[in-house]
Amino acid sequence: PCHSSRGSHCQGGTWCCVTVGLCIPGDGESGVFVGSMKKDYYEGGCSPNSLIEGHDDYDPDCEQVGECHYPFILQDRNSRSSPFMMTPLPRAIMDRLMVGSNWNPAAQSRGTESGTGESEVSYSSPHRAALGFMSLMVIFWN
Repeated sequence: PCHSSRGSHCQGGTWCCVTVGLCIPGDGESGVFVGSMKKDYYEGGCSPNSLIEGHDDYDPDCEQVGECHYPFILQDRNSRSSPFMMTPLPRAIMDRLMVGSNWNPAAQSRGTESGTGESEVSYSSPHRAALGFMSLMVIFWN
């Protein structure tokens, strides 16, 4: 997770996920840093500090730093990465991050599309606007 207060990295709030190496301040910018103290912003709660024996956040169950949990940050802080600051996650990672979620991307709400308790939509693709991606329409001409 990246902390950025001027909007160059994050939109809607000060915390967001960005591609590794992009959480750096621009010219004259301050308050930009990679946050390791927010365990809930990492998959499984495994922050960099979770791997350091003797640190208050040390967790022997963490074997590696977890993926930045941007669906949680979006829900918790209403914050997302600015365009082109975050590499889109592979579907397998999104599916892992969304385990246990009842977010319905088709309805943009919690619950199921049909109301039957079983949804046929994938929870691995939150609304593209929520991710900060640009919409693209492709038209094929004959």
